[in-house]
Amino acid sequence: MKREHVTLWLYESGKDGERTIIGKCRMVSFALITHMPFGKALGLFIKDACVSKTHLRTYLPCFAWGVQDPVRLPHAVPLSAIGLTRPPQSWQYLTPEQASILERRFA
Repeated sequence: MKREHVTLWLYESGKDGERTIIGKCRMVSFALITHMPFGKALGLFIKDACVSKTHLRTYLPCFAWGVQDPVRLPHAVPLSAIGLTRPPQSWQYLTPEQASILERRFA
């Protein structure tokens, strides 16, 4: 089954350990990066992804995600509102119920 896009819910860890979901965007593409890019490709990473050569080299191999349509939520939503006590280390699938809670808060 091919998906048209994936919704990414974005969180931040704020001051005093407050962790909230602040927005969402659509992931429309991804690429596995296994070797250090060079030339124009390296320039795109540094400019568009705001990643330094050192950081990129440190995280190889890694994935680069193409995202579109970023939207900030009108009010931050605590992770506890969807039953999470801490943020995932990098990413986590949400259940349909968790996504529904966020969509209702977003409306």
